[in-house]
Amino acid sequence: MCCCSNMILHPGLKRYLGQYQGCELIETMDQDLTDFTKCLQILQKKIEKKGLQIDVIVTLGGLGGRFDQTMASVETLFHATNITPFPVIVIQECSLIYLLQPVQGLIIYIAGKWTANDGLCIPVLERAFV
Repeated sequence: MCCCSNMILHPGLKRYLGQYQGCELIETMDQDLTDFTKCLQILQKKIEKKGLQIDVIVTLGGLGGRFDQTMASVETLFHATNITPFPVIVIQECSLIYLLQPVQGLIIYIAGKWTANDGLCIPVLERAFV
């Protein structure tokens, strides 16, 4: 387990996380990126260093708080394409976000309309076929 943050945490929480078996606290002072984006950078370095074989990065949480924080998670998906070659999925309760990568010839059908995939976020509020 890893906790990546600028460490503006309550001292008791910091102590608890530090004592959690296997939890690595990584202090990142960069204020230009979100903790989620910085975490993806650190995760990608660890994947490369250990030579891990993975298919996808799944993030639990990040969608149930304030609207600006949810939008920051969406923005991180766009940054993720320059950080890691793996798809990144964010899941919380009944919400899921994923940035569709541009694929030539991919057509998406949502609510009776056809659209080409340009690598954009498409809000799907009902059944969709990709």
